Amino acid sequence: MARCPQCQAEIDAMATVCSACGWDFPDEPAPPRREGWAYSRLADIALIVGMVAACLGSLSAILGTVFALLRGNLSEGLIAGPLCFFLCFGMFVVFARVQDMA
Repeated sequence: MARCPQCQAEIDAMATVCSACGWDFPDEPAPPRREGWAYSRLADIALIVGMVAACLGSLSAILGTVFALLRGNLSEGLIAGPLCFFLCFGMFVVFARVQDMA
């Protein structure tokens, strides 16, 4: 059995409303706000800048691959270009997921 934080009456652990005083329990407790420089506004700006840079890197890797293939440089067009693209795109995904979690 649990106790109501308002009136201290014993209630069912799964109750959403206290049967004694009618106090309505919140659905879910709010997650604690993380503190420190890694969760500051400056860090949010750095994540956005990183996302933009990773996106531009992905686009430039695609263009570089196309131009390398047009010049006949197969090793750069088939190996280095796609590798650079996936590295930049992977960083874009990481920045986007971290920004979504924050």
